Amino acid sequence: MYERLDRCLGNTEWCMAFPNTTIYHLPMLRSDHAPILAVLNSKRFRTNKPFRFENWWLMEQDYHKVAQQSWERSASRTFTEKTRFLASDLCKWRKTKPRISDQLAAIEDQLLQQQSKPPNQDYSLQKHLTQQHHSILAKD
Repeated sequence: MYERLDRCLGNTEWCMAFPNTTIYHLPMLRSDHAPILAVLNSKRFRTNKPFRFENWWLMEQDYHKVAQQSWERSASRTFTEKTRFLASDLCKWRKTKPRISDQLAAIEDQLLQQQSKPPNQDYSLQKHLTQQHHSILAKD
């Protein structure tokens, strides 16, 4: 059975005294124990996530407008700078969009509400909600 038993422990007082501590699990080299290195006043910098283009952005109505405005705004720049501006603008734009899982949940709630009502002859709202659901699933 292989289990990592090496741990680093600290109580509340210790954690309050050394709030910037970073713990590193080092590789096992000379024994079956993994050494642990505690750096008490570390200045660990947060790394930015690399830009990732999402294919579903192309399905959004305002994507092309945002991309075109960003590209035109940086017209006098080099290609590398243009793409950096575009990535930044798209990240800002993305934050204005609701998460796909939230959109799906909202539509499913609306569908459940509609389906719990007494039946009537007008199913157009349910049909529209179902189409929206399929569209969002396609993005996902």
